[in-house]
Amino acid sequence: MKPSKKIKEPLRVSAIVPVFNEEKTVSKVIEALLKNPLIGEVIAVNDGSEDESLKKLEEFADGITIVNLKINHGKGFALASGIKKAAGDIVAFWDADFTNLSNDHIETVLNPVLTGRAQACIGYRHSTMHVPMFKNLSGQRAYRKKDLLPHLENLAQTRFGAEVYLNSVTKDKETKKIALRGLNHRTKYDKHNYQMAFKEYVKAGVEITKTLTAGERVPRKDMLLINKLYKVGTFHELKARVNEITNKPVKQIWEDYILRYLK
Repeated sequence: MKPSKKIKEPLRVSAIVPVFNEEKTVSKVIEALLKNPLIGEVIAVNDGSEDESLKKLEEFADGITIVNLKINHGKGFALASGIKKAAGDIVAFWDADFTNLSNDHIETVLNPVLTGRAQACIGYRHSTMHVPMFKNLSGQRAYRKKDLLPHLENLAQTRFGAEVYLNSVTKDKETKKIALRGLNHRTKYDKHNYQMAFKEYVKAGVEITKTLTAGERVPRKDMLLINKLYKVGTFHELKARVNEITNKPVKQIWEDYILRYLK
């Protein structure tokens, strides 16, 4: 990576990692963050994991801050909990399911905010570039902490809609979006059997839809349809239910985010 602007005095960066059942990859992510010279502290939030994730985190107890939530509250709550603990002027969020997070990936996300070229930065996996919405749904982000502090209560309530809510915190023109080339992660299909992974994606889609449409006038019939999507068991059934949605923006969300991805 060729830096476009020199960082004169790096502000202290707090890296926040929300963790839920990521025992196979979380150690690699923590190790990568600890090795990066731009990061001043690493805060891992164990969001009620049911596997050995907490045990993996405790192996780094001398070098990181661990926030252990005994039950799962959702990603938004975990991020808000991490921000409250952060000492840095800049907070950077990293998912715990990456297999090859590198200094290049980390600095690509941090540099626009550290140099003042942007108020926020979203780093998205290069392989998802063909789906525009995925750029806005990536969890790899950097923000000035002061910009997020007024939003912690709302962020904590978003669960799967954390990224969607964060998109509203800064204007699109103030946010830099950069592809993270070569970054690999474990998908839900790697972590679960097909049926469970399918349900996880559908659940995320419902939460994202509710976050995106908060305050909007969506027909009651459509909202009832969306709430029933939790019970859908197959792709064909899901597609049929989505086709019944009359609100075009809501229907587009499902076609762009869930249906295209599951297909």
